[in-house]
Amino acid sequence: MTFTDSPIPAGDTAPARTIRLGDQWLTTELTVLRELYGTGGAQAVHQRLPHRSLASIRAKAAAEGVRGVRQSTLGKRFARIYPQRDDIDMAVREGYIHAKAKGDIKALAERLGRPGWWVQKRAAQLGVTRTNTTRLDSWMKPELEILELYAAAGLDVIAKKLREAGYRRTPTAIAVQLKRRQIDRTDPDRWSATQLAPLFGVNPSTVADWIERRGLPAKKSGQGIRAAQLCHRKDIRRWIAANPGRVDLRRVDQAWFWDVMFGVVA
Repeated sequence: MTFTDSPIPAGDTAPARTIRLGDQWLTTELTVLRELYGTGGAQAVHQRLPHRSLASIRAKAAAEGVRGVRQSTLGKRFARIYPQRDDIDMAVREGYIHAKAKGDIKALAERLGRPGWWVQKRAAQLGVTRTNTTRLDSWMKPELEILELYAAAGLDVIAKKLREAGYRRTPTAIAVQLKRRQIDRTDPDRWSATQLAPLFGVNPSTVADWIERRGLPAKKSGQGIRAAQLCHRKDIRRWIAANPGRVDLRRVDQAWFWDVMFGVVA
């Protein structure tokens, strides 16, 4: 759309000019944009070209590649850059080599005047970070032997056995290590009612009835009504001997049955 000023009256020296509104910018307008946008921003251009909105001025400046006033960074936060130094790198290498206890790396970061995350990142770049097998809290061979020996026991029991041997591990750390090493926690001398049912060749409810009404000894594995009831090998052997009529030898798992009756009791 084009608007043209009315004819100039006699005696008026102001020249007539044409103002175009829309997408098309006049050469004179572009000249004003380039002259003022870099020093005064869109506001300065708008004062000279009031028919152009601030949004259109900024859009045209971006399209023409005209840079505006650089925004001040006063009050803004930027990530601190820590310059690379040979003496710092050497200290990181030596610190990781001589670290003997937890907290040594943290103390190293404080001595270097660097945050802990920076020291760890730089150590990774230098190739001196610890792995799961070399970290300070890695499991010792005697600990793993105890872990495997008492894997079927509760986490608190395993922690107690480790403490007795001079090692301190939390139940959470023990659970993670059991899962990481895929250690079988099945007790070869204990079975739940659900596990015993196919071995005896009967329904699980039958085994539950033996436990509740027929004298088969069982001990709950934990708290709550859903805790499994476990039967020990020696108790099963004694119960079978005392109740031979309740066991159908044609339906039992033969290998398991003879192992229970004549195998070694832990």
